[in-house]
Amino acid sequence: MKKVIIIILSIIALYLVVQGIRCHLDLRKAKEKLSSYDKVETDLSYGKLTYIDEGEGEVILSVHGIFGGYDQAYENVKSRFGKNRIIAPSRFGYLGSTVKEEGTSKEQAKAFNELLDTLKIDKVFVLGASAGGTPAIRFALDYPDRVKGLILFCSAMPVHEKPEKYLKYQAPPKPFLSNYAMYLISPLMPIVMGMSASTAKDIMPVAERKKGVISFKAYCLVWE
Repeated sequence: MKKVIIIILSIIALYLVVQGIRCHLDLRKAKEKLSSYDKVETDLSYGKLTYIDEGEGEVILSVHGIFGGYDQAYENVKSRFGKNRIIAPSRFGYLGSTVKEEGTSKEQAKAFNELLDTLKIDKVFVLGASAGGTPAIRFALDYPDRVKGLILFCSAMPVHEKPEKYLKYQAPPKPFLSNYAMYLISPLMPIVMGMSASTAKDIMPVAERKKGVISFKAYCLVWE
């Protein structure tokens, strides 16, 4: 029995060390990649907003998902570079963008509207990816004159009536919102979240996206 316990503990210790090394190496690569983006910072009435503005042509406002930022927003539509002008902001609490007030999708839509005013852009195509569909839909509802088209990419559509019950928090448990913790639970991602284990690498650095994940209120859609 002692040998079995020692073997089990050894395997656990080895797993912790290996995942720690992988986390350290991938975190360094992720930060290097983030530094390669030509991002812009601006101060709006809602606070600081960080975004990428590249390309020419019809404008696409790209709204990223739950573990995103300006990087994910840009990567989602970078194939359109050369054909479109891409505006890829970090939502509230993500990669250089602050959170003001309650951080609802309605407030986020106001921030997008102010950003377009600052950039002197009249109309855009709006792309909402995953959880980014919520503020994208809210923007289209509140500012229809500024929207040429709404594109929902892997995003849920709103229901017609406000449900009696809904989850206010729709992200992983807060203790898991760290770089190392994500690597520890990554083997369970296919079973629990329906995502590849490599997702842990794709969403690095998690710590710099944590505030946005926690503050985002996905339920605030057409009933605000």
